[in-house]
Amino acid sequence: MKPYRIKIYTRSANLELYEYAKGLFSIPNIPVVRLTDTTSDSYLYQILNDKNCDIAINIDEDAFIVDTKRMLDLVDYMLENDYVNCGMPDGGAL
Repeated sequence: MKPYRIKIYTRSANLELYEYAKGLFSIPNIPVVRLTDTTSDSYLYQILNDKNCDIAINIDEDAFIVDTKRMLDLVDYMLENDYVNCGMPDGGAL
């Protein structure tokens, strides 16, 4: 992966749930940012206004990431194919 500044963001209301989830998606050298007490709009604007981030990965605090390498492979695929976003609807399952 090119030297992009990547951050993982989570809008969190429950510290215990966040701590469990963070253990599943923590990746060396990629900061995880927990944003609290924010509306969905404010959450998005805070991410967009982060001037120290080129690629933002949004992971809900109740998501279960079982293969972080595949997640980063998806980021590579998106970059190679000029995608600007991808994801699934809230409440979706894969």
